[in-house]
Amino acid sequence: MLHGKRLFLTAVRDKALVTIAVSRSKGKILWEQKAPYKKLEEIHAIGSHAQPSPATDGKRVISLFGSSGLYCHDVDGRLLWKKEMGPFNNDFGPGTSPVIVDDLVITVQDHDTDSFVAAYDKKTGRLAWKTDRAEFPRNYCSPVIWRVGGKKQIIVAATLRVVGYDLKTGKELWTVRGLSRAVCNTPVVGGDGKLYVAGWARGGDIDERISVEPFAKLVAARDKNKNGTLERKNSKRATPSSDDTRRSIATRPARSHARSTSTTATCLTSPATW
Repeated sequence: MLHGKRLFLTAVRDKALVTIAVSRSKGKILWEQKAPYKKLEEIHAIGSHAQPSPATDGKRVISLFGSSGLYCHDVDGRLLWKKEMGPFNNDFGPGTSPVIVDDLVITVQDHDTDSFVAAYDKKTGRLAWKTDRAEFPRNYCSPVIWRVGGKKQIIVAATLRVVGYDLKTGKELWTVRGLSRAVCNTPVVGGDGKLYVAGWARGGDIDERISVEPFAKLVAARDKNKNGTLERKNSKRATPSSDDTRRSIATRPARSHARSTSTTATCLTSPATW
């Protein structure tokens, strides 16, 4: 998170969870503060316990470390308050970043038990409101703020649907279905005032399964030199990719999902979809 002359980061150093302030011009570490913890969650082999980005309003720096809690420092590194959270059950670790809006800090914790969205007073850490989201298992995108009819809403994309909450009360205002069972993409509010939401696959029930052709048949259809193997030079496609028969095969490490026809995007206006 960049603000003024400072860059604020979270990291893990020697199993310590830390918030770091770095000089924008010189790259020098200005301060570093540890966040104590009782137990760290399980994470992916290439993941981190400091995946959420910090948030700042220029006076405070808010860091979220999953089960270890929410921490607020001033811009010089002094701890102002902390809020214990968890434990969270999520094999991939925390992924959602906190958001500061007006006098509130908004956090979302979607995991395998007791998911919720909550707002805290940014000056004291006092809980302003908390809304249950138990129907939403693990998701990894951050909340965003969307102004509709002159009022600010908290938008959370998650399992199968996107939800709008009242900023002041946490009350659910509306919901639109159509997302995938797990969501990593944070929604974006465009310059046109519309909300854009994307998922890694078309929406549907969690238990849905698709039928695919035998792997040998997929290989044969793409084996240009007929040597019984797939070679990277045989395909220019990114992975994953789908042809017009909706057969999908991995031929090289994925760099982008933009070309996959199994990916959908939704545009909300208030809230209409396309």
